[in-house]
Amino acid sequence: MSRSELLRSLQEAYLRFFCDLGIHPHTGAIRLGHCTCDRRFACYPYVGSRYGQDEGTRLLLVGLDIGADKKKDTAPDCHEGCGTPGVIECFECRRSSIEDKKLRCHNPHIAGTYFTAMRYPRPVEEWENCKGLERPCQQILKEEEEGDKLPKTNALSRIALTNFYKWVTTDGKDMSTTLNRTNFCREREERLLVDEVRSLEPDVVVFQGADFQKPQFAQLRNSVHEAGAEWHILYHPSRLPSNSAPWHRWPCEVVRPVESSLANQ
Repeated sequence: MSRSELLRSLQEAYLRFFCDLGIHPHTGAIRLGHCTCDRRFACYPYVGSRYGQDEGTRLLLVGLDIGADKKKDTAPDCHEGCGTPGVIECFECRRSSIEDKKLRCHNPHIAGTYFTAMRYPRPVEEWENCKGLERPCQQILKEEEEGDKLPKTNALSRIALTNFYKWVTTDGKDMSTTLNRTNFCREREERLLVDEVRSLEPDVVVFQGADFQKPQFAQLRNSVHEAGAEWHILYHPSRLPSNSAPWHRWPCEVVRPVESSLANQ
């Protein structure tokens, strides 16, 4: 499947989702009866420019929530008006906002994701240079961007990234608290994520965050396995146990599974 076909398949899955839940396909606004909800759908998933180009390298990472609905930059060839507040971020702008950013500018989440992408589905050659580094992932990207430890090809270009909870507040406030991790229609939202897996056909799915071990995600994990993908649950790159300093995950810590489908085989 070509990249354009893959994105078309994903978009069709999302448009069906929008129709089922009454979501405006351009603004992401949600209508509940005659009222407009205080949350909105924010963006399409991230799909790197090289996703699936090399056999056996399809990695889909699934986070819990999107976080804050930050001001977005618009990709040069975007015609969707994504830089306008209150507009759904399109595939190309989503890709550009992550893949085209300088490595040293990434936040702890994406910096950790970079090293997860070096290890899964199979290690790239440069993983040997990095797996033993006892420095935070974000610090390594800042110090080694011009060095020879990292891959010549951006590891983030090989992955796809989505979230289980798709919503942000309409007033732009941060959505990363547990209070905001709620569903409008859990069954339909879970089905959308499974549709994403079927469209992207990943070799490996990585769930980012130990919360995915909870019983409420058991059916989702089973559905991913039934779709033919190996899955692993890793600690979130920007979350640490309470007795640790924040934002300081090393490369070895963002690839170590806390639960895995392989353990059940």
